[in-house]
Amino acid sequence: MFRRYAAGFRAILMLADAVLAAVLLVGLSLWRFGPDWANTWREFIPDTGTMLAFYAATWVAVLTLNGLYRPRARWSLRSEEWNLIDAIATSARRRARSCASRWMPSNA
Repeated sequence: MFRRYAAGFRAILMLADAVLAAVLLVGLSLWRFGPDWANTWREFIPDTGTMLAFYAATWVAVLTLNGLYRPRARWSLRSEEWNLIDAIATSARRRARSCASRWMPSNA
């Protein structure tokens, strides 16, 4: 029965993760920058909606690459924790590399 609806179930999980990633980013920005968080973002990023969508899509892609959307016979809380920690570390490494290559001066 589960295999029949597996694609729809994965799509719902991906959509839920994307929405939660976007809400978390906005919530953390609101907490960090206060009620004027959107204007603070616009100083650095001209199109904040696109950046928010890119962030959510990147998070879903990292979770997909770590295999968190494939059905498993046995799920355990410990394996899910380690997979999420691995996904967070992967995302942080890629963002740090991107920031370093964009804003660090080259030695050329």
